[in-house]
Amino acid sequence: MKDNFKIRKFQSEYHKLMANINYTGAFITAALQRVLEVHNLTHPQFIILRALQYVAPENLSMSEVKEQMHDRNSDITRLVDRLIEKELVIRENDPLNRRKVKLALSPLAIELLIKIDKAILEFETRLHDFSEQEVNYLNELLDKIRERIAIENEK
Repeated sequence: MKDNFKIRKFQSEYHKLMANINYTGAFITAALQRVLEVHNLTHPQFIILRALQYVAPENLSMSEVKEQMHDRNSDITRLVDRLIEKELVIRENDPLNRRKVKLALSPLAIELLIKIDKAILEFETRLHDFSEQEVNYLNELLDKIRERIAIENEK
């Protein structure tokens, strides 16, 4: 496969870095979306399920779920409603605050996430050419980039 990204001209190595991160992120997202489509899920729906999985058996409020989203403008209510329709998320009113809604994974969602995790692990094997040291370093660099951009966005 020809990689058109390599033949582009960039204003600087920093410009190339930003384009490269964006391009690679889109590549990974497309591969993940292919895995999710098999299970009738969208990427935002998967992020919600994953957020709930991380805290299970505890639950999250709608606002806590929204904080976990990559796209903070996502229509959380609509996404959660679709997951409830698919019987993947359970919605309950908080007994201490009736206006507050708590969300948790259904048993069906737990089974589904196990299947998806197997497919993701299979995909991740493509990255096993990198040493653990390289992976850790790249993760540190990406964290640093996000921190710098987050600081800039807060101004």
